[in-house]
Amino acid sequence: MDQERLSLLALHFVPGIGDVLFRQLVSYCGSASQVFKLPKGKLEKVPGIGPIAAEAVFNGKSIAQAEAEFKKAEKEDANILFYTDPSYPARLKVWDDSPVVLFT
Repeated sequence: MDQERLSLLALHFVPGIGDVLFRQLVSYCGSASQVFKLPKGKLEKVPGIGPIAAEAVFNGKSIAQAEAEFKKAEKEDANILFYTDPSYPARLKVWDDSPVVLFT
């Protein structure tokens, strides 16, 4: 499984991080995998994050949840589509609060 895709899904599962903040974090850090590599102190200083969301990024629960979700999707022949994927619907991309993850 691709580390960036795993990180995208894991970030989706972090409590307190919605679609808008998700995009801001990925943009600020350069990629979803970089969000998980950023020092906790720097992450806390990102507008909208704070100590609670920063702790949720680093506790590892969202990574485990993402791994389980990818396994489930593979077993059920489902597709997980991210807003960064070329096949993500173009009409959704124009909205700032469109879903960052689609399950099909």
